[in-house]
Amino acid sequence: MATVKQITFKILAVAVIILIVNYGCKKEIFKDSESENEKANYESLKLYGCGGIERWDVKTLTDSKASLVSMVPVSNTVHNMRLLTVPGPIGTHTPRYNPAECKTYIINALITFYKFEADSDIHAVIADPTNRNLTMIVEFPSTNCTVIQSSHYLTSIKTARKDFLNMVKAAHLHPNQHASSGISVHVTGTAFFDKLHGQTGVAPNGVELHPVLKIQ
Repeated sequence: MATVKQITFKILAVAVIILIVNYGCKKEIFKDSESENEKANYESLKLYGCGGIERWDVKTLTDSKASLVSMVPVSNTVHNMRLLTVPGPIGTHTPRYNPAECKTYIINALITFYKFEADSDIHAVIADPTNRNLTMIVEFPSTNCTVIQSSHYLTSIKTARKDFLNMVKAAHLHPNQHASSGISVHVTGTAFFDKLHGQTGVAPNGVELHPVLKIQ
């Protein structure tokens, strides 16, 4: 018959195993996290099923100023996008900056990396074909998110995400994998400035195309 001491030891051993497993699970969830913002988005995902927190309406063209965005794309490069001036302070609920975030750009670039974010976005890194060290982020929101359903650009956002996934599948590029040569694309999207928090491939000014409206 087991003694009290033996039983106590077994209970403690089980408790330690549970703690290790739980820690491992949390570490796996956030192993690619780059800030507390992503953890907050993960909590939002658990509560609402999809979507983010920071400037989410601006990111999805569902904000009150979305109608001001010009849908006539201006040709640009990754190099030049990285030189754009940050329009002002960027906070959690900062409204869209006009005119800086009311422009749509088309960029010739190389897809070099992508991953799925906790807020259901696809986070992709594009590089300038003339210098692959010059990168910026483009993002593809999930149209399964309830808030995006009200966007006038829902079809474009949905099609762009689908086309992107078909592209990386055809190129055998997997999530969290860096492409050796990159996938040549023309990507069109709305300018968006994000806070710098160590994001993979982020431009020095935090500029992104978010959302992407077309990719080919």
